[in-house]
Amino acid sequence: MDPRSDDPHYLKNYIREHPNNKMAWYLLGRQYAAKGETGKANYCFAQAGEVYAAFEKGTVFEIMESPVVAEEPAAAEAERRKRSVWKVALAAALLLLGAIVPIQEEHAGDASANGTDPYVNAAAGAAAPAYEASARPEDEDDFAVVFASPGSGEAGSGRSAQIGELLNVLRTDAAQRRRTLLLAEAAWSADRSWLLWPAPIRPIASAQPDDEPAGARLTYYDAETCHCEPADAASVLARYASWQSGQLERLIVRSAVAAYEAANGRPPASLDDLVQNYPNNTLPGVTPAMAAYWKQLAAEAQPVSPSGGAAGSAPESSPSSEASSLLSSDAVLGEPIRILIDKTTHRLAVVSGRTVLRIYPVGLGGDRTPEGEFVISEKVKNPNGRSNGTFGSRGMTLSDTLYAIHGTDRPSSIGRDQSLGCIRMLKPDVEELYDLVPKGTKVTIGSNLNFPEPVYRADVPLRLPSVTGETNPNKVYKWLD
Repeated sequence: MDPRSDDPHYLKNYIREHPNNKMAWYLLGRQYAAKGETGKANYCFAQAGEVYAAFEKGTVFEIMESPVVAEEPAAAEAERRKRSVWKVALAAALLLLGAIVPIQEEHAGDASANGTDPYVNAAAGAAAPAYEASARPEDEDDFAVVFASPGSGEAGSGRSAQIGELLNVLRTDAAQRRRTLLLAEAAWSADRSWLLWPAPIRPIASAQPDDEPAGARLTYYDAETCHCEPADAASVLARYASWQSGQLERLIVRSAVAAYEAANGRPPASLDDLVQNYPNNTLPGVTPAMAAYWKQLAAEAQPVSPSGGAAGSAPESSPSSEASSLLSSDAVLGEPIRILIDKTTHRLAVVSGRTVLRIYPVGLGGDRTPEGEFVISEKVKNPNGRSNGTFGSRGMTLSDTLYAIHGTDRPSSIGRDQSLGCIRMLKPDVEELYDLVPKGTKVTIGSNLNFPEPVYRADVPLRLPSVTGETNPNKVYKWLD
């Protein structure tokens, strides 16, 4: 077997280069599962889609939720055979991985030629394809999360009040038919002013409707809350990982709508307005879940508000009282995505309100990097026709100036003031940022912006399907690198 099959870093790096390779996602998920990292494993299995189904013959969560029991000799032998079969399949998959690459890269050949894959790069100048919403994961709308406000549950009475609020939210949420509502403690910055979205959560309890109209069933994951032996949280953490990914994708759609409307004076009429060829590439593409979310918004036939669903619609799992000790996803991700760049710490933060989505290290130019308010006025792939040139593989112009956020061929300059004024980023970081932030995103550059200093990245970087032409061969970029 290829020795790299035991190295998650190899597969993670491979996926960064080939984000649509479902076999690679499946193999990485298997490695996480073997280490007991359930949430990461299920996220990878979800990305693997039909490849996971072909190997496992089950749903994404089935194999991770099965309880561990003592094996009888016959059962142990069956399990040994199952592992042996899987190892053979894994070895074969690794051998074939190289053969899969040509149709999974950004500039796919045969798949785009015969029209079998709607999520591959179109040739520059070609019309972007229409988007059809695919089926959402069947449990995605059956699960929601509310977060405890920082410090509100430290005392026993405070936690009891939160459980009471959780049950009230579940009852008032009946119209949305939630089957599971999770109460969790998010990670916060030291001064508790920023919620750290990429950091692990601490599950407290979940509530599910009971057979009785006003009944509910509670499951505790925190021994201090229930004074009992808590339930295993692996399953609910896996569902949280899937929910969290979906919430971020929904936020990107809402942010793109807000940016498009600010630039054009009207909301987009369809996804095709958001996903166009350069220079109108608000987004490079959308996932099936993002397309389904757009379809949901369009079906409501009301204007999309910046904070989430249609204007006037009830927020998702939202505690109604201003004095509530719970925060809904609308409260946590209620504002469009924006970028903060702190010249003091050499950090770039992607935020929604007071929620940190990512923090990356950057290279700057000291006094040559301007301070103030900007917008991303242009997004381009492979500026000057290269992915490894001075400006790296991605560039985002700031307010039609000669300043930009871009990659670099000098990674050692990250964290230093060595540029002529632009913002330099490492290749994996700038490529994820490019997909995270729509064209038109607001950017603030300043000193002592007081967001957390540590770097926060996702275990698996977000990558959107690339379906449009986003290069610009007709321009020589002369950003102030």
